[in-house]
Amino acid sequence: MRLATIADRLSQLQASSIEQAGLLTYPIGAVFCAAEAQRCGFTDRTSNPDRWRIELHQALTAAPELAHGKRASASSWLAAVHFNSALHRIDAGFERTVKHIAGTRSSSFTAL
Repeated sequence: MRLATIADRLSQLQASSIEQAGLLTYPIGAVFCAAEAQRCGFTDRTSNPDRWRIELHQALTAAPELAHGKRASASSWLAAVHFNSALHRIDAGFERTVKHIAGTRSSSFTAL
């Protein structure tokens, strides 16, 4: 499914409480992060043994840009940052959904 399709579906949902708002803001943020990863040219890990060196160089290049208030240049490192942020938001959003359905704020669940 395309990110635009997911974003369109999410845009049609409504929330009437802070809990419901949290159920929407996390997946919308995940779509945003995934779109940013795509914009930066994200590709899954390759078998290039020097990829870590390339991404380290890109991260170290981004650091002074950020220090000077600039947006980090698009790179495979930045794409991975956005992709990882999307995964984090998907995970947190899923946890919020489970808690909402279970009617609890606790992270402890008992097996059925």
